[in-house]
Amino acid sequence: MSPSMAFLFSPVLYWVPGGGLGSPYPANGLEFVAQGVLDAALFCARLCYHLAPYAVVAAAASGAGQDETKWDLLLDPDWRGTAVAVAAVLVPAVLIAAAARAAGRALNPHYRQFHAVYRDALDNWTRDSKDRLSAYDFSFNAWPVEFTASDVRKT
Repeated sequence: MSPSMAFLFSPVLYWVPGGGLGSPYPANGLEFVAQGVLDAALFCARLCYHLAPYAVVAAAASGAGQDETKWDLLLDPDWRGTAVAVAAVLVPAVLIAAAARAAGRALNPHYRQFHAVYRDALDNWTRDSKDRLSAYDFSFNAWPVEFTASDVRKT
């Protein structure tokens, strides 16, 4: 994986070691703003996902009692054009924010140090690499796999 792609898909870092218990991860301005845009986009996507069934029911109910079918609102070309226009703005904004976050991570010495420890742990999982990686607090779904079902003996 290229270095720029590695920072693009690397985990979110919350806490860095040092000074006793450590300290909060000092994200630079570029990474901070980009992460805010991505968090807002994720919130909106989740909101739309959970409210979509209610929107379909409301659209069906709004056509009740009229000459047109209940689904005309969803099939209206004006509505589809608006959705395409919104997507044409949001998709590039999210892509630019993701690239800005990757650039911010690449420019941040704290994150580069964490990323080196993280990549080393992924490539060479030893007790030492596990100890160095456990000093950081990051999104747990990125923790390297320590156990697989194939490790269990068949009985």
